[in-house]
Amino acid sequence: MNNERLFKFILKCCRDHYKPDVHTFFIRISEGRAYVECREREVFIIFYYDGKPSVEWCGTPVAAANRLEKHGADIDTIDM
Repeated sequence: MNNERLFKFILKCCRDHYKPDVHTFFIRISEGRAYVECREREVFIIFYYDGKPSVEWCGTPVAAANRLEKHGADIDTIDM
């Protein structure tokens, strides 16, 4: 259920990719937080551990939702 909600939220952000401050967000993950930037056809993610950027990732909205879920993302912690 969390993955489906996250996927729908990411798709909405991708549709709004041209609007400032609507296509990006932070979300808490199990060991830190992630910065997510939704573009027209792809999603760019930076994972932060201990406050430092560690891993960068880019892929489709479906893959992004799966990747965030794998890292323990909690949709209720989205900070736009």
